[in-house]
Amino acid sequence: VKKIRGVFIMGGVYADDEPVTMPSLPKVLNRFSSATMNQLYHPEHTAAFFAFLAKWKIPAFVITNNVVKDLATVDADNKEKTYNGVDTFMSTNGLRGAFLQKFAKAHYTSI
Repeated sequence: VKKIRGVFIMGGVYADDEPVTMPSLPKVLNRFSSATMNQLYHPEHTAAFFAFLAKWKIPAFVITNNVVKDLATVDADNKEKTYNGVDTFMSTNGLRGAFLQKFAKAHYTSI
């Protein structure tokens, strides 16, 4: 726990728009599970999560979608999707750990 330097919570909403959420599919999909805010809809668990952060003095940063609209980039020559946008965002924000880089690349390039 002492190695955790901060928690980034992607808000999943635009700060200036009314929230629109992804519908659930009964017995198939509750919520899109990789979106942080969708994990925080349970009030007691949300309270426990923030209490954990407070107890260990871990800073939390809430980021709305206004800040990171789209990390997708396209190669100008072959028009194929690239990983450059994600890589630039992570490098610019000091998120250079090898494990985190592998985790992000697996998430953003798996589909």
